[in-house]
Amino acid sequence: MNNWLIAIVVGIAAVIGALAPALLMSGAPTIADTTNTPWLQSAARNFALEIDAPRLTSIDKVTLRYTRHNWPADFADRNAVSPGDSTILSDGGTVTVAKLKTQVAAPDLKAAPKSHHVYYQWEVDYTRPFGLGNDTVTTERRDFVIGCTGAMLDEQLRKQRDHYLPIYDVPDPSGGSSPPHRSHHWVTLQDMGFGVSSLPPAAHGFTGLWPTDLEVNGFLPTVTLYRPDAQKPDGHESDAQYLARITDTAKDTPYKIIGWTFGAPYIVNQPPAFGCIPSSAWFIHVSGYHLSDGSMFVEPVNESVPGERDNFPMFNCGLVPQLPAPPNTEEPPVTTLCAVRAGTATPQGATRTVNYYHGRGWGVHVWLDPDDPAGGQPTISLEVPGAADSEAPVLPGLAVPGLFIPNRMWD
Repeated sequence: MNNWLIAIVVGIAAVIGALAPALLMSGAPTIADTTNTPWLQSAARNFALEIDAPRLTSIDKVTLRYTRHNWPADFADRNAVSPGDSTILSDGGTVTVAKLKTQVAAPDLKAAPKSHHVYYQWEVDYTRPFGLGNDTVTTERRDFVIGCTGAMLDEQLRKQRDHYLPIYDVPDPSGGSSPPHRSHHWVTLQDMGFGVSSLPPAAHGFTGLWPTDLEVNGFLPTVTLYRPDAQKPDGHESDAQYLARITDTAKDTPYKIIGWTFGAPYIVNQPPAFGCIPSSAWFIHVSGYHLSDGSMFVEPVNESVPGERDNFPMFNCGLVPQLPAPPNTEEPPVTTLCAVRAGTATPQGATRTVNYYHGRGWGVHVWLDPDDPAGGQPTISLEVPGAADSEAPVLPGLAVPGLFIPNRMWD
């Protein structure tokens, strides 16, 4: 071979060697989600993606991964793949995947109710120019609440505040001759407050306009939540004395309303649809035994993901002859005889008695602004505002671990 030909071959090889890393790294498309969320009113429920890719890049597959209510840690079997063969962008440019909903199997989102929280993420599989390798590029995970904006939720919660405060902001919510149900007696729970079932105003002896707006009153508050009488100032009541006072079974007036709870029967993967409250906000009120001292024995549940077990049968001490015995516990003994009421002697010598048992339920807590209850923006969280970021209790009270657990199921 002539020297000049050898030199050309060597030169070409050197150029290819120098360009190979760049060629291997080239061809990566950039992708941008252009979905028009949050699908307000009659808007088409489509997902859309724009893909920008260099020349000769092959777009092999476009995948949309999506869930409702939660995004699982280990994703499986919930995706939609765009149809068709590979698209080779020989001249560069933009490919728009429009109206992806009509091209993929996502019927569960097409009919999903308002307030369902949707999470989604795009994946694009591609081949680099000249077949120099395959790779995948993804978008960041996005989410939205179907048919709702944050402003719409805020307005709903303010309507609730304006309707409920005149009714329930009373110093003594005992209800007079028609006492509401107090599942924890007069005991204040840590970072939850004192709760009382919310009967219609007439049952409380109140008068006034009962709310009729569906966005407010689609659910009555299941429980209204109160802060008990304040600790006596100037050293007249120690922290320990105050805690003992607000966690015994006597009332601690005057009370101040701090929020309310909405509840519904528990059905796996079917959180209530109530206005713009996101489906992800609904937690699980666990099953268990409400006890005579205001505490609760939480029923252990064997499940790999919180929320995967369906509801449990609901019993009432006045309706069934005997409840199943609670599992072994370090707590003081509890009588299992339904006929035995709080304060009565028991053959077992129990220090606490069972008031009643209930199964699982959905719940969501709405909290008033602690600095401006009547005018500030109410919020949704599991515990009182600030409790999640505080090592010490924001609101002292009886600690009942595991009473409420986040729902981790997804659909």
